[in-house]
Amino acid sequence: MNQISKIHPSKMGLLASLYVSQYIPLMFFYEALPVYMRYSGSSLQTIALVNLLILPVVFKFLWSPLIDRYGYTRWGHYRFWIVLFQLIVSLLTVVCAFIDISQNLNLLLIIGFVMCVFCTSQDIAADAMAVNLLSPAERGLGNGIQVSGHYLGAVIGSGGMLILLDKIGWQKTMLLIALIMLISLLPILLHQEQVRVKPPGQAPTIWRDLGEFFSRRELWLWLVILATYTTGSSMAITMFRPLLVDLGLSATQIGLLLGVVSYGVGILGALVGGLTVNFFDRKRLLIAGGCFQALVISAFLLPAWGFSSLIIGLINGSKTSPFRAILDDQYTP
Repeated sequence: MNQISKIHPSKMGLLASLYVSQYIPLMFFYEALPVYMRYSGSSLQTIALVNLLILPVVFKFLWSPLIDRYGYTRWGHYRFWIVLFQLIVSLLTVVCAFIDISQNLNLLLIIGFVMCVFCTSQDIAADAMAVNLLSPAERGLGNGIQVSGHYLGAVIGSGGMLILLDKIGWQKTMLLIALIMLISLLPILLHQEQVRVKPPGQAPTIWRDLGEFFSRRELWLWLVILATYTTGSSMAITMFRPLLVDLGLSATQIGLLLGVVSYGVGILGALVGGLTVNFFDRKRLLIAGGCFQALVISAFLLPAWGFSSLIIGLINGSKTSPFRAILDDQYTP
Protein backbone atom coordinates (compact mmCIF):
# COMPACT_ATOMS: atom_id res chain seq x y z
CA MET A 1 0.00 0.00 0.00
CA ASN A 2 2.92 2.34 0.76
CA GLN A 3 4.28 1.86 -2.78
CA ILE A 4 0.92 2.62 -4.35
CA SER A 5 0.37 5.75 -2.22
CA LYS A 6 3.50 7.33 -3.70
CA ILE A 7 2.14 7.16 -7.24
CA HIS A 8 1.02 10.46 -8.81
CA PRO A 9 -1.93 9.96 -11.21
CA SER A 10 -1.06 13.12 -13.18
CA LYS A 11 2.32 11.66 -14.16
CA MET A 12 0.75 8.39 -15.25
CA GLY A 13 -1.90 10.24 -17.27
CA LEU A 14 0.77 12.23 -19.10
CA LEU A 15 2.80 9.11 -19.91
CA ALA A 16 -0.32 7.25 -21.03
CA SER A 17 -1.17 10.00 -23.52
CA LEU A 18 2.38 9.94 -24.93
CA TYR A 19 2.60 6.19 -25.37
CA VAL A 20 -0.90 5.83 -26.78
CA SER A 21 -0.46 8.58 -29.38
CA GLN A 22 2.90 7.41 -30.70
CA TYR A 23 1.61 3.86 -31.27
CA ILE A 24 -1.57 4.74 -33.19
CA PRO A 25 0.10 5.47 -36.58
CA LEU A 26 2.83 2.89 -35.98
CA MET A 27 0.37 0.05 -35.43
CA PHE A 28 -1.89 1.26 -38.22
CA PHE A 29 0.88 0.79 -40.76
CA TYR A 30 2.28 -2.36 -39.19
CA GLU A 31 -0.96 -4.23 -38.50
CA ALA A 32 -4.02 -2.64 -40.16
CA LEU A 33 -2.38 -1.77 -43.48
CA PRO A 34 -1.41 -5.40 -44.35
CA VAL A 35 -5.04 -6.46 -43.92
CA TYR A 36 -6.26 -3.58 -46.08
CA MET A 37 -3.63 -4.43 -48.71
CA ARG A 38 -4.69 -8.07 -48.74
CA TYR A 39 -8.31 -7.08 -49.33
CA SER A 40 -7.07 -4.82 -52.14
CA GLY A 41 -5.43 -7.81 -53.83
CA SER A 42 -1.78 -7.31 -52.83
CA SER A 43 0.44 -10.39 -52.85
CA LEU A 44 2.01 -11.79 -49.70
CA GLN A 45 5.43 -10.79 -51.06
CA THR A 46 4.31 -7.17 -51.28
CA ILE A 47 2.67 -7.27 -47.86
CA ALA A 48 5.90 -8.63 -46.39
CA LEU A 49 7.58 -5.31 -47.30
CA VAL A 50 5.46 -3.63 -44.64
CA ASN A 51 7.63 -5.32 -42.02
CA LEU A 52 10.51 -3.09 -43.12
CA LEU A 53 8.62 -0.16 -41.60
CA ILE A 54 9.47 -1.50 -38.15
CA LEU A 55 13.25 -1.15 -38.72
CA PRO A 56 13.41 2.27 -36.98
CA VAL A 57 12.27 0.55 -33.77
CA VAL A 58 15.31 -1.75 -33.99
CA PHE A 59 17.90 0.92 -34.79
CA LYS A 60 16.58 3.91 -32.85
CA PHE A 61 19.48 3.62 -30.40
CA LEU A 62 21.74 5.02 -33.13
CA TRP A 63 20.18 8.50 -32.99
CA SER A 64 18.91 8.48 -29.41
CA PRO A 65 22.06 10.31 -28.16
CA LEU A 66 21.22 13.16 -30.55
CA ILE A 67 17.79 13.59 -28.99
CA ASP A 68 19.29 13.39 -25.52
CA ARG A 69 22.08 15.86 -26.33
CA TYR A 70 20.27 18.54 -28.30
CA GLY A 71 16.96 20.30 -27.83
CA TYR A 72 15.21 23.61 -27.23
CA THR A 73 15.51 23.84 -23.47
CA ARG A 74 13.27 26.89 -23.16
CA TRP A 75 10.27 24.72 -24.14
CA GLY A 76 11.49 21.74 -22.15
CA HIS A 77 14.19 19.51 -23.61
CA TYR A 78 12.18 16.35 -24.25
CA ARG A 79 8.85 18.19 -24.43
CA PHE A 80 10.18 20.09 -27.45
CA TRP A 81 11.08 16.88 -29.30
CA ILE A 82 7.81 15.13 -28.45
CA VAL A 83 5.64 18.00 -29.70
CA LEU A 84 7.74 18.44 -32.86
CA PHE A 85 7.70 14.74 -33.79
CA GLN A 86 3.98 14.37 -33.16
CA LEU A 87 3.13 17.42 -35.27
CA ILE A 88 5.22 16.04 -38.14
CA VAL A 89 3.51 12.65 -37.91
CA SER A 90 0.09 14.33 -37.89
CA LEU A 91 0.99 16.28 -41.04
CA LEU A 92 2.28 13.18 -42.83
CA THR A 93 -0.91 11.33 -41.88
CA VAL A 94 -2.93 14.03 -43.62
CA VAL A 95 -0.72 13.61 -46.69
CA CYS A 96 -1.37 9.85 -46.65
CA ALA A 97 -5.12 10.50 -46.65
CA PHE A 98 -4.87 11.83 -50.20
CA ILE A 99 -2.70 9.01 -51.59
CA ASP A 100 -4.38 6.44 -53.83
CA ILE A 101 -3.07 3.20 -52.38
CA SER A 102 -3.81 1.25 -55.57
CA GLN A 103 -1.74 3.64 -57.68
CA ASN A 104 0.96 4.90 -55.28
CA LEU A 105 1.65 2.07 -52.85
CA ASN A 106 5.43 2.65 -52.97
CA LEU A 107 4.97 6.32 -52.04
CA LEU A 108 2.69 5.33 -49.18
CA LEU A 109 5.27 2.87 -47.82
CA ILE A 110 8.04 5.49 -48.04
CA ILE A 111 5.96 8.03 -46.12
CA GLY A 112 4.97 5.29 -43.67
CA PHE A 113 8.64 4.53 -43.04
CA VAL A 114 9.37 8.21 -42.38
CA MET A 115 6.41 8.34 -39.99
CA CYS A 116 7.74 5.32 -38.12
CA VAL A 117 11.12 7.06 -37.76
CA PHE A 118 9.43 10.03 -36.09
CA CYS A 119 7.18 7.81 -33.94
CA THR A 120 10.16 5.86 -32.62
CA SER A 121 12.07 9.11 -32.08
CA GLN A 122 9.14 10.35 -30.03
CA ASP A 123 9.39 7.11 -28.04
CA ILE A 124 13.03 7.92 -27.24
CA ALA A 125 12.07 11.32 -25.87
CA ALA A 126 9.08 9.90 -23.98
CA ASP A 127 11.20 7.20 -22.32
CA ALA A 128 13.81 9.77 -21.27
CA MET A 129 11.11 12.04 -19.87
CA ALA A 130 9.62 9.10 -17.97
CA VAL A 131 12.95 8.27 -16.34
CA ASN A 132 13.33 11.87 -15.16
CA LEU A 133 9.69 12.21 -14.16
CA LEU A 134 9.12 9.03 -12.16
CA SER A 135 10.49 8.16 -8.76
CA PRO A 136 11.89 4.63 -8.20
CA ALA A 137 8.64 3.64 -6.47
CA GLU A 138 6.63 4.75 -9.51
CA ARG A 139 8.68 3.06 -12.23
CA GLY A 140 7.08 -0.36 -11.93
CA LEU A 141 3.62 1.01 -12.63
CA GLY A 142 5.18 3.46 -15.10
CA ASN A 143 6.42 0.53 -17.18
CA GLY A 144 2.98 -1.00 -16.95
CA ILE A 145 1.51 2.29 -18.23
CA GLN A 146 4.04 2.26 -21.06
CA VAL A 147 3.12 -1.22 -22.25
CA SER A 148 -0.62 -0.77 -21.74
CA GLY A 149 -0.39 2.60 -23.52
CA HIS A 150 1.24 0.87 -26.47
CA TYR A 151 -1.54 -1.71 -26.49
CA LEU A 152 -4.27 0.92 -26.26
CA GLY A 153 -2.61 2.72 -29.16
CA ALA A 154 -2.66 -0.59 -31.01
CA VAL A 155 -6.36 -1.05 -30.20
CA ILE A 156 -7.07 2.33 -31.78
CA GLY A 157 -4.55 2.22 -34.61
CA SER A 158 -4.97 -1.44 -35.53
CA GLY A 159 -8.40 -2.72 -34.51
CA GLY A 160 -10.34 0.52 -34.37
CA MET A 161 -8.99 1.96 -37.61
CA LEU A 162 -9.36 -1.36 -39.40
CA ILE A 163 -13.05 -1.34 -38.52
CA LEU A 164 -13.32 2.28 -39.72
CA LEU A 165 -11.56 1.42 -42.96
CA ASP A 166 -14.32 -1.08 -43.57
CA LYS A 167 -17.02 1.50 -42.73
CA ILE A 168 -15.87 4.96 -43.87
CA GLY A 169 -12.95 4.33 -46.22
CA TRP A 170 -9.28 5.27 -46.45
CA GLN A 171 -9.32 9.07 -46.55
CA LYS A 172 -11.65 9.71 -43.61
CA THR A 173 -9.83 7.11 -41.51
CA MET A 174 -6.44 8.74 -42.06
CA LEU A 175 -7.82 12.21 -41.31
CA LEU A 176 -9.31 10.87 -38.08
CA ILE A 177 -5.90 9.48 -37.05
CA ALA A 178 -4.36 12.93 -37.65
CA LEU A 179 -7.08 14.56 -35.54
CA ILE A 180 -6.53 12.10 -32.67
CA MET A 181 -2.80 12.80 -32.79
CA LEU A 182 -3.38 16.55 -32.52
CA ILE A 183 -5.85 16.22 -29.63
CA SER A 184 -3.47 13.95 -27.72
CA LEU A 185 -0.90 16.78 -27.71
CA LEU A 186 -2.88 18.66 -25.04
CA PRO A 187 -1.40 16.88 -21.96
CA ILE A 188 2.22 17.43 -23.05
CA LEU A 189 1.50 21.06 -24.00
CA LEU A 190 0.14 21.67 -20.49
CA HIS A 191 3.11 19.91 -18.85
CA GLN A 192 5.96 22.07 -17.53
CA GLU A 193 9.18 20.09 -17.86
CA GLN A 194 11.95 20.95 -15.42
CA VAL A 195 14.93 22.69 -17.01
CA ARG A 196 17.87 20.34 -17.36
CA VAL A 197 21.16 21.49 -15.85
CA LYS A 198 24.09 20.11 -17.83
CA PRO A 199 27.00 18.93 -15.67
CA PRO A 200 30.22 20.95 -15.93
CA GLY A 201 33.11 19.73 -18.02
CA GLN A 202 33.49 18.54 -21.58
CA ALA A 203 30.33 17.09 -23.06
CA PRO A 204 30.96 13.55 -24.35
CA THR A 205 30.47 12.91 -28.04
CA ILE A 206 27.65 10.78 -29.37
CA TRP A 207 30.02 7.98 -30.31
CA ARG A 208 31.57 8.11 -26.86
CA ASP A 209 28.10 7.75 -25.36
CA LEU A 210 27.44 4.65 -27.48
CA GLY A 211 30.90 3.29 -26.75
CA GLU A 212 30.41 3.59 -23.00
CA PHE A 213 26.99 2.01 -23.27
CA PHE A 214 28.16 -1.08 -25.18
CA SER A 215 31.37 -1.46 -23.16
CA ARG A 216 29.40 -2.61 -20.13
CA ARG A 217 29.88 -6.37 -19.96
CA GLU A 218 26.66 -7.14 -18.16
CA LEU A 219 24.72 -5.36 -20.92
CA TRP A 220 25.44 -7.91 -23.66
CA LEU A 221 23.68 -10.76 -21.91
CA TRP A 222 20.70 -8.49 -21.34
CA LEU A 223 20.62 -7.51 -25.02
CA VAL A 224 20.50 -11.20 -25.95
CA ILE A 225 17.60 -11.72 -23.55
CA LEU A 226 15.74 -8.73 -25.02
CA ALA A 227 16.28 -9.94 -28.59
CA THR A 228 15.23 -13.54 -28.01
CA TYR A 229 12.36 -12.61 -25.74
CA THR A 230 10.53 -10.52 -28.34
CA THR A 231 11.55 -12.25 -31.58
CA GLY A 232 9.23 -15.23 -31.27
CA SER A 233 5.99 -13.31 -30.88
CA SER A 234 6.97 -10.80 -33.58
CA MET A 235 7.68 -13.56 -36.09
CA ALA A 236 4.43 -15.32 -35.26
CA ILE A 237 2.25 -12.24 -35.71
CA THR A 238 3.84 -11.00 -38.96
CA MET A 239 1.60 -12.79 -41.48
CA PHE A 240 -1.18 -13.69 -39.07
CA ARG A 241 -3.56 -10.97 -40.22
CA PRO A 242 -3.32 -11.78 -43.94
CA LEU A 243 -3.94 -15.39 -42.97
CA LEU A 244 -7.26 -14.40 -41.37
CA VAL A 245 -8.20 -12.55 -44.56
CA ASP A 246 -7.58 -15.74 -46.55
CA LEU A 247 -9.72 -17.64 -44.04
CA GLY A 248 -12.65 -15.42 -45.04
CA LEU A 249 -12.99 -13.06 -42.05
CA SER A 250 -14.15 -9.51 -42.74
CA ALA A 251 -12.09 -6.44 -41.85
CA THR A 252 -14.52 -5.66 -39.02
CA GLN A 253 -14.19 -9.17 -37.60
CA ILE A 254 -10.38 -9.05 -37.78
CA GLY A 255 -10.37 -5.61 -36.17
CA LEU A 256 -12.52 -6.82 -33.29
CA LEU A 257 -10.66 -10.10 -32.98
CA LEU A 258 -7.06 -8.91 -32.95
CA GLY A 259 -7.27 -5.17 -32.50
CA VAL A 260 -9.80 -4.85 -29.69
CA VAL A 261 -10.16 -8.18 -27.86
CA SER A 262 -6.52 -9.24 -27.94
CA TYR A 263 -4.99 -5.87 -27.10
CA GLY A 264 -7.64 -5.32 -24.45
CA VAL A 265 -6.23 -8.38 -22.72
CA GLY A 266 -2.76 -6.92 -23.30
CA ILE A 267 -3.65 -3.70 -21.49
CA LEU A 268 -4.93 -5.62 -18.46
CA GLY A 269 -1.86 -7.86 -18.44
CA ALA A 270 0.53 -4.92 -18.68
CA LEU A 271 -1.04 -3.22 -15.68
CA VAL A 272 -0.89 -6.47 -13.70
CA GLY A 273 2.78 -6.88 -14.61
CA GLY A 274 3.59 -3.30 -13.66
CA LEU A 275 1.96 -3.67 -10.25
CA THR A 276 3.39 -7.10 -9.39
CA VAL A 277 7.00 -6.26 -10.30
CA ASN A 278 7.43 -4.44 -6.97
CA PHE A 279 6.29 -7.44 -4.93
CA PHE A 280 7.69 -10.59 -6.59
CA ASP A 281 11.06 -11.90 -7.72
CA ARG A 282 11.66 -10.52 -11.23
CA LYS A 283 13.85 -13.35 -12.43
CA ARG A 284 11.20 -15.96 -11.63
CA LEU A 285 8.52 -13.80 -13.25
CA LEU A 286 10.60 -13.54 -16.42
CA ILE A 287 11.13 -17.31 -16.55
CA ALA A 288 7.40 -17.83 -16.08
CA GLY A 289 6.80 -15.25 -18.82
CA GLY A 290 9.06 -17.12 -21.23
CA CYS A 291 7.16 -20.35 -20.64
CA PHE A 292 3.83 -18.57 -21.06
CA GLN A 293 5.05 -16.97 -24.29
CA ALA A 294 6.02 -20.33 -25.75
CA LEU A 295 2.56 -21.67 -24.96
CA VAL A 296 0.85 -18.65 -26.52
CA ILE A 297 2.95 -18.76 -29.70
CA SER A 298 2.02 -22.43 -30.18
CA ALA A 299 -1.63 -21.32 -30.26
CA PHE A 300 -0.94 -19.57 -33.57
CA LEU A 301 -1.03 -23.03 -35.13
CA LEU A 302 -4.80 -23.15 -34.59
CA PRO A 303 -5.71 -20.49 -37.21
CA ALA A 304 -3.19 -22.06 -39.59
CA TRP A 305 -5.20 -25.28 -39.29
CA GLY A 306 -8.42 -23.42 -40.11
CA PHE A 307 -9.75 -22.44 -36.67
CA SER A 308 -10.78 -18.79 -36.20
CA SER A 309 -12.87 -17.30 -33.40
CA LEU A 310 -12.76 -14.64 -30.70
CA ILE A 311 -11.44 -17.25 -28.28
CA ILE A 312 -8.47 -17.99 -30.55
CA GLY A 313 -7.83 -14.27 -30.97
CA LEU A 314 -8.01 -13.81 -27.20
CA ILE A 315 -5.38 -16.51 -26.66
CA ASN A 316 -3.08 -15.21 -29.40
CA GLY A 317 -3.57 -11.60 -28.42
CA SER A 318 -2.68 -12.11 -24.78
CA LYS A 319 0.98 -12.53 -25.80
CA THR A 320 3.24 -11.84 -22.81
CA SER A 321 1.99 -8.42 -21.81
CA PRO A 322 2.41 -8.83 -18.03
CA PHE A 323 6.01 -9.86 -18.54
CA ARG A 324 6.85 -7.13 -21.05
CA ALA A 325 6.30 -4.61 -18.26
CA ILE A 326 8.59 -6.66 -16.00
CA LEU A 327 11.18 -6.96 -18.76
CA ASP A 328 11.20 -3.19 -19.29
CA ASP A 329 11.44 -2.50 -15.57
CA GLN A 330 14.26 -4.98 -15.04
CA TYR A 331 16.84 -2.72 -16.70
CA THR A 332 15.39 0.72 -15.87
CA PRO A 333 18.21 2.93 -14.56
